[in-house]
Amino acid sequence: MEYGHPSETKMLFDLESKLSAYNSAQGEECSNIGTTDDGQTVVTICTPLMKRIHELWPYSGEMCFLDSSGTMDRQNCRVFLLLTHSPAGGLPLGVIVTSSETASTITYGLEKLKNLFPNKAFYGRCIYGPQIFMPDACSAERMALHNTYPTSCLLLCTFHAIEALWRWLWDQKNHISNNDRPPLLYKLKTMMYAKTIPELEEQYNAALTDVVCQRGCHAHIEGEDFVQNKGL
Repeated sequence: MEYGHPSETKMLFDLESKLSAYNSAQGEECSNIGTTDDGQTVVTICTPLMKRIHELWPYSGEMCFLDSSGTMDRQNCRVFLLLTHSPAGGLPLGVIVTSSETASTITYGLEKLKNLFPNKAFYGRCIYGPQIFMPDACSAERMALHNTYPTSCLLLCTFHAIEALWRWLWDQKNHISNNDRPPLLYKLKTMMYAKTIPELEEQYNAALTDVVCQRGCHAHIEGEDFVQNKGL
């Protein structure tokens, strides 16, 4: 079958064959597949193009974005894409495909990806990783990055922070009214764009006494989490 077998066992066998054929065609190891201790499947990829970006593009050692997407197939696998910035947009540094999004599974994937990186990965920073990682607003991703690259600074992506809060505000179990959602989002954005820690704390303390924030008391927790992350 051109696209592989749909059953899980035979699908993994077909996938291993395709990865092996790809490595042979490239003349070097650019992909691998492994299984975690708890049985999760992890595929890692670093193409020749990605390796050249690691070695030749200075900003690969400065900042790396970790973006993830789900519901990619019937097995609901997660795809994690490592990118660095450039005038032309994002440049890929590596790909991880997993059957789980736990911190331990992502850590396993990051460690496996290290084996595919060139000797001068992240523009010569190698095992230390880039100076800055900017992941999604996901605790599992942040924990995995800290476990794998403990010296890299983890920053909170503005877009994903706002997106995460907006989803939280629209989650019915949090009981936030339609009229309260925009002002609560505005409060977080005000804190997010604070230029100093004292300014952030001032905005946060003002939010604590705000009538709308008091109605959505759980928003205090969301704001407190953001204040703590702001200092990373």
